[in-house]
Amino acid sequence: MSRLWPAFLLGIAVGLLSYGMAERRRPEYVLPAALILGAVSIILFGFTLLHTGIIYVLAVVLILGGIWLLLGRGRQGRGW
Repeated sequence: MSRLWPAFLLGIAVGLLSYGMAERRRPEYVLPAALILGAVSIILFGFTLLHTGIIYVLAVVLILGGIWLLLGRGRQGRGW
């Protein structure tokens, strides 16, 4: 639970979003509040995942992506 607590915020955001999409006469602040709360929840998930071992997985993925861009870019026939 120490790393999954942003899921509660995301659950509230999804509930607000479904309420905002289903209700005809909804308050004007429901959809922006749902989007902001969802974005904050995803950012907080990112921060909590960085404190686990996923930072190393992210580093390896970014390094492999950079190598793929460097090696694969000249083969597309663009003549860079």
